[in-house]
Amino acid sequence: MKVSIAAQVFSHSVASVMQLLSKVNLPLSENNLDASGSQTAEVLKFFDKLFDSVNGNTLFPKNGKILKCAVSSSSGHVMFWREARNHLKNMYFVNVISKEEMVPPSLKNWIRTLAGMEELLKILKENNITFLGLK
Repeated sequence: MKVSIAAQVFSHSVASVMQLLSKVNLPLSENNLDASGSQTAEVLKFFDKLFDSVNGNTLFPKNGKILKCAVSSSSGHVMFWREARNHLKNMYFVNVISKEEMVPPSLKNWIRTLAGMEELLKILKENNITFLGLK
């Protein structure tokens, strides 16, 4: 699967529509999602922020995407990455057939990537580099 397609699905726009359709009092009854749709929307928003946090190619945020910019000591990336690592450590998939819980390599690798990014920033800061563009 192409990453660009996954990023489109794991987007703030898709999450917002899912949240809207999961509200039971909408007049679009045949199109409504059940309440779990809002939980899925929260996961999509989380991954959208995660993608943004490692793809910032401008010095300052644009279009309300506060983490889609260069990383600096005041950008909020490191705090988000620490929180994200905790969320990722608690995520798992459930095999529909066997009901077995599993942690796929992608989640483990996200945790590693974020820890590595934080370590890289420490090294850059020691060398008086004040920001890092990530694309």
